[in-house]
Amino acid sequence: MRLGSAVKWLQTIPVLLGIVTLMFLLIRLLGDPVEMIAGQRSDAATKSALRKKYHLDQPLIIQYFLYLNQISPVGVSDSNYSILGIPFSESNIFGIKVPDLGNSFQNNRPVTRMIADKFPGSAILAVTAMSFATFAGIILGILSGLYYRKWPDKLLSFGTVLAVTLPTYLLAVILLWVFAVWAYPLTSLNITGYLVQHEILSDKIHMEWKNLLLPALALGLRPLAIIVQLTRNNFLAALGSDYVRTARSKGLSGLSIIRVHMLKNVLNPVVTSVSGWFASLLAGTFFIEYMFDWQGIGKLTLDAVSKGDYPVMLGCTLFVGVVFIFMNVLADIVNAQLDPRIKTTG
Repeated sequence: MRLGSAVKWLQTIPVLLGIVTLMFLLIRLLGDPVEMIAGQRSDAATKSALRKKYHLDQPLIIQYFLYLNQISPVGVSDSNYSILGIPFSESNIFGIKVPDLGNSFQNNRPVTRMIADKFPGSAILAVTAMSFATFAGIILGILSGLYYRKWPDKLLSFGTVLAVTLPTYLLAVILLWVFAVWAYPLTSLNITGYLVQHEILSDKIHMEWKNLLLPALALGLRPLAIIVQLTRNNFLAALGSDYVRTARSKGLSGLSIIRVHMLKNVLNPVVTSVSGWFASLLAGTFFIEYMFDWQGIGKLTLDAVSKGDYPVMLGCTLFVGVVFIFMNVLADIVNAQLDPRIKTTG
């Protein structure tokens, strides 16, 4: 098991390398970074100095390897970024170092700092959406199974098919129109809004939790529908199993059979689905954050795309890729612990 887990972590290296390579080449095809930094009206001397500073005067392959060294936790760096290593030259050290994602072209802030500021917003949104989808999905799935082929089951089946079929951005538009426009006098929900609100006449801040409701609902509807269907199908399969028939023959009540005998078998596949969905949910926050003006990694990335801020685009894409891969590998390991039939030996 330990060997299998180590292999899975090692398999993430070529995936990350592929993400970095693809994004590096795509961004270089978008245009000249110097034009974005200095502007088209800058003089030739300024542009030349910027090219030299950012190594843009070097061949593309050299730029690529310099960027790999810059973002890698192992490589050549000066003493400011080095953690542990051996002298490589008069001013550089080779060894373990702090990865450097560079500075934003727009405000010269470190990309790492910008990501650290925005990531909590994305994490809160994703965790809230997945928690809502999981708990509501399990309850509604069991309810659908209990009322098999009756109107609650048919209504839930129709709703889940609709939620899975419709694109997430369309679901978000529908939720905005219903709750933030049509029913605004009752809900008082805003079309856009930040979680952390700064008071105008003071330096105080407060949490505006109602602004989290619609983005989390829009993001969680699709996994909610999947979990409802999965729980319902597992519940129906468990109803026809031998251990349930045996429990019924012993005179146990329906609630006791569900709680003691069925729940664990029903929930194991659901936990597997949830752990896999959570990684996808972080990537799915991009358009939801943009539509609701939610301050997170997704909005930061799309703002960088619109402004041509290449270091932020690369840094955010790499960070999301690392989180996505980490969550998927972690999900595989957790699932293997929950279900011995799943092997992590690769």
